[in-house]
Amino acid sequence: MDPLIAHFEARPRGRWRARWVWDERPEPVRFRSGSEGRERWVAFRRRFEIPEVPTRVPARAFADGRFVWWVNGREVARGPMRAPRGAARYVVADLAPFLVPGENVVAILVHHPGTALPWWVPELPAGELGRGALVVEIDLPDATVGTDRSWRCTASVGRTTGRDDGIRGLPIEELAPGALRDDWLEPGFDDGAWRGAVELAPVTPGEVTVLAPPSMPYGQLGPPPWSGPRPRRRRVSFEPGARAPVERTVLEGPQDWWVADLGTVTCGTVELEGTASDEVRFVLVGGELPDGGDLGTDLLARGRAAPGRFRLETFHPRGFRRLALGVAPPGRVRLDEAVVVERFSVPDREASFSCSDPELVAVWEAGRRTVDRCALDTYVDCPTREQRAWGLDVVVPTMVDLATSDRWDLPRWSLRLHSVPRSDGAFPMVVAADLEGAVHIPSVVPHLVRAFREVWRYTGDRDLLEDLLGAHRTAVAWLGGFQRADGLLWDVPGWNFLDWAAVATEGASSVLNGLFGRALLDLAELARAAGDHATVTWAEERHRRLRDGFERFWDPLRGRYLDDLGGHAGLQASQHGQAAALVGGLVPEGRRRPLAALMLDRNRLVEARWELPPGTEAPAPTDVAPPGSLWRPRPEPWWDLDHGLVAAQPFFRYVVHDAAVLAGVGGRIPELCRDWVPLLYRGDTTLSETWTTGTTCHAWSATPTRDLVVVTAGIRPAAPGFVSAVVAPDLGGLEWVAAAVPHPRGTLEVEIHRDRLEVSSPVPVEVDPSRLWGGSAVQLPPGRHLLRP
Repeated sequence: MDPLIAHFEARPRGRWRARWVWDERPEPVRFRSGSEGRERWVAFRRRFEIPEVPTRVPARAFADGRFVWWVNGREVARGPMRAPRGAARYVVADLAPFLVPGENVVAILVHHPGTALPWWVPELPAGELGRGALVVEIDLPDATVGTDRSWRCTASVGRTTGRDDGIRGLPIEELAPGALRDDWLEPGFDDGAWRGAVELAPVTPGEVTVLAPPSMPYGQLGPPPWSGPRPRRRRVSFEPGARAPVERTVLEGPQDWWVADLGTVTCGTVELEGTASDEVRFVLVGGELPDGGDLGTDLLARGRAAPGRFRLETFHPRGFRRLALGVAPPGRVRLDEAVVVERFSVPDREASFSCSDPELVAVWEAGRRTVDRCALDTYVDCPTREQRAWGLDVVVPTMVDLATSDRWDLPRWSLRLHSVPRSDGAFPMVVAADLEGAVHIPSVVPHLVRAFREVWRYTGDRDLLEDLLGAHRTAVAWLGGFQRADGLLWDVPGWNFLDWAAVATEGASSVLNGLFGRALLDLAELARAAGDHATVTWAEERHRRLRDGFERFWDPLRGRYLDDLGGHAGLQASQHGQAAALVGGLVPEGRRRPLAALMLDRNRLVEARWELPPGTEAPAPTDVAPPGSLWRPRPEPWWDLDHGLVAAQPFFRYVVHDAAVLAGVGGRIPELCRDWVPLLYRGDTTLSETWTTGTTCHAWSATPTRDLVVVTAGIRPAAPGFVSAVVAPDLGGLEWVAAAVPHPRGTLEVEIHRDRLEVSSPVPVEVDPSRLWGGSAVQLPPGRHLLRP
């Protein structure tokens, strides 16, 4: 455990010594749900003196919304992490590096959005809490500096927030000049005009006088599950632009524009410094396409700057590749410095991969980079368009991080975040976000169970296993509630989204049933590891019933499984249906190889999407569907149903690849991963959401980065906790492969050729050369080894 967290969690009682504070006292809410809050920006300050700086100064903070925390003008931390309602987490920091002997000042700016955003949902108010609050606790050797009425605060910070239109929903920051001076972060600032903070009370029955956490509606207010995003400052070079990037961002009247290309998609806050000879209006916009064709579709901030020296800083991290700054009237501003403070998690150690195909190496690196850019306070769908934590966007980046980095705390946390069932038992479509209660996606359940199984296989985290097994049993049982007498799931409600491909899902879906089968196998494995024999028996019996009923999908004439039993004349089929049947353990052994061959037959594959039938106007470059298309009835299939097989989009390809390996054709993985090469020319340095459209940085598309290490190089755990390893390479058409994978005990390295295999492992390793030159697996101790035919 982190020593700072241990300091606070070791206290004999859970109560904080600090008080809840805000700038005003709201009307208490007792036995009713309360009304929706309103947006608030509030700045807080507190001075204190110390004779000398201690070696360590543990401190923690939490705000209802988001906050930035400074000490003596230097940024300490941002937070908190997104979390489900009632499960908030505080932020921890060591303030010693920021303190000086004598006077010091703590400053915090809090944004309480009031209404739900893609990364935040309001709590249901309880007492005086739930509509904005702050608590800070600093443990000095002889005293605790905690929030109370002695803190100074003001709501006159010159900031408001708009909302982006449509699915994005991200905040647009509105900045006004001079409302909050830059020196308010420094000890010498005169805050005499500010008011004293107001101490808030939960006012729950029986605890009407308790003013310190833990309190409803925030729950236990537990420690942070991992260290979170790390700031990294990056200077930006703006070049003068001739005109506004897009019409919607044009300022009235003549204007100047500066444009910057950062070379890759990033995510962070923007700092601008310069001098204005007059009051000016400005707008800051972004875009993610390498050619700048979408520049201006994302509006980050707008506002005014006063005459003289100015410094503008955005509050919320946003994603972009290109930035454009517009200023009106023209000729009034000199821009001296521009900085993007990147804010995403970066592993301490990453894997390396190389092989005889340079384009595959580029695909592997782009996938690794894509996952990094989508690793914020959890895995998000993309850093640019939404920043929501969708359930389907957890699975692939979790597997990539487990296989190619030492960043295992993020998979653990993301799994916990998503493993909170809804009231009906299903896992939500998206968590801690404005869309979390809108609809749900049934396939989230089996994909999350697979992520759980992978986290267990790599980490061997028994606490996590025991904590989450019940929730996953509940979620799988929710799906099982739709299993009828014939053994199949029928008429599962919700958005039956699999990926963006045109897959039929009416009535009984072979894809959802196949994924349900895999979830039952995964659940049984996890329950067996936990000693939960009742769940093992339940899952195995459900799987037996499903296996018996699944034959109804089989089309003996065409040698394939149909997509559904309620749709288009019973003829439509897809890669998804064949892959799901294989990974679900539902295909008779003698049928597996022929089915895999059909599934991977490029002459049969059709790239088809319901929202983009022939003749449909293409969506915007970074969107996946034309406006309103998801709400219209599906068109009739326009391809040859008798011969064609709908191709999987990048997300579901992880299931297709898993199916190929299970069918014994893992040697085709390098060839299959070459399908990502065209994405290098669309996203340049990251991988896009679909083969042709969508955001250019979408971590669910990073399957090759996992598979080239796990299947082609063959490096994977032999037992939970990675206490021993397997190296079972399958080069396919490659001449050679080299890989290095971080391991808790060191680095596991391989170099593989047709006539030799070198391995260096920090743990016992089973090396299987059977797909190189035949032969049997050998058990080897830790160390460096050379094998030849």
